[in-house]
Amino acid sequence: MDYKKYLWLILIPFIVVVAAFSYNAFLGIAVVVCFLTFVLWQQRPNLLTQRAQREYAKGNNTKALEIFKKAHRTNRNSPANNILYAYILLRCGQDDEAAKVLNMVLFSSRLKPAQRMQAKQNLSLVRYRQGDMEEALRLMEEVFESYKSTGVYGALGYYKIVMNAPDAMEFALEAYDYNSDDKIIIDNLVQMYILRGQYEKAKVLSDKTLAAGNDGVEVYFHAGQIELAKGNRQQAAELFAKAQQSPRSFMTTVPEAEIARHLEMAGTDRN
Repeated sequence: MDYKKYLWLILIPFIVVVAAFSYNAFLGIAVVVCFLTFVLWQQRPNLLTQRAQREYAKGNNTKALEIFKKAHRTNRNSPANNILYAYILLRCGQDDEAAKVLNMVLFSSRLKPAQRMQAKQNLSLVRYRQGDMEEALRLMEEVFESYKSTGVYGALGYYKIVMNAPDAMEFALEAYDYNSDDKIIIDNLVQMYILRGQYEKAKVLSDKTLAAGNDGVEVYFHAGQIELAKGNRQQAAELFAKAQQSPRSFMTTVPEAEIARHLEMAGTDRN
C-alpha cells in the first residue's frame, strides 16, 4: 500500500480548509461543505453496495438488486463491487445480466490480477449455468493456470466430469490431495468412482463426507446411487428421499427429475 499517497490525500484537503478559514470563515465553511459533498458523491457506490448487502442478507433479493444496480450505474463503482453485484445476480438466477456485468468488469483498466481471476471464475459459473460447457471449462482452466484454490479445484473437477475429459479421474485425485475435506472435491471423486463402477472406493468417501456432517442434494444422491448399485434398495430410497427434500441452490447439479427416477428404481416413489 502507498501510504505516502494516502497521507497526501488527507493533508492537502486539510491544508486547503485551514487556508480558507484563515482567509474567511464563510469561505472555510463553503470549502468544507464542498469537500464533504464531493466525498459523499465519490463514496456513493460503496454506500449503496453496503446497503444492498444488508438487504440481501435479510433475504430482500429484489430490493438488494435494485440498490446494486444503482451503484453499478454510477459508472464509479469499483471492480470489486461490480464482481459482487454479478455474483448476487448469478445467485438470483439472472445469468444474462451477470454475464454483462462481468464482461464489463473484465475490460476495466482498474482491474487487479486477483480481481480478474475472480471475475473469470464467476463468468465461468455463468457460462455453466447457460449451458456453454466449453466456454465454462476454458475460463476455469485459465483461472487454474494462475490461481489454485479449493473452489477452483471443485468447479473445474466437476466440469471435467460433465465433459467426460480424459484426465477427469487424474484431476479428481489431484484435487483430493489438495483438500481431502472439501465436500465438492470429495463428491467429484465419488462420482468418478461411481462412473468407473468402483463402488467400494466410492462408499468409503461417501461415508466419510456424511460422517463429517456434509449434506445436500449431491451428497445424498450419490450415496443413494452407491447403495442402489450394492443392492441396498431401502437405504438407497431413504437417501434419494433426503436428496429430494434438501434445499436446492443456484448451483445444484442434480435435476429433480433424476432424483425422482432413481427413487422409482429403488422401488419407492416418494413424490
